[in-house]
Amino acid sequence: MPLTTGGRCHRWGWQLNGIVALTSGTPYDVQVPVQIANTNNISGALRPNIVGNPYAGATKLHPININAFALPAPYTFGNMGRNSLRSDWRKNLDISFFRNFAFTESKRLESVPRLLM
Repeated sequence: MPLTTGGRCHRWGWQLNGIVALTSGTPYDVQVPVQIANTNNISGALRPNIVGNPYAGATKLHPININAFALPAPYTFGNMGRNSLRSDWRKNLDISFFRNFAFTESKRLESVPRLLM
């Protein structure tokens, strides 16, 4: 049975490393294409009213339900909050598997194949 320390198998020179990164989605919002509130706000964005579930029937190709939004009444603001929607979460797995070949005490060769997912 080989001795192992910190992912290293000392008997045969193998080493396994891995990094897993999981992040939540980026917040975003939906904007109204016209100036309904009559605020003369040329650089800001107006938000729509939410009238349904924005995630109902969502797929990877269509992440939100566009029928869940409606234009607000003239001279009013929409009821949707800023950055109230989130994009899909991200996942990343990085695995490396090393093999150390020792020729002498001061000379060695390291083989580093990698699998990135």
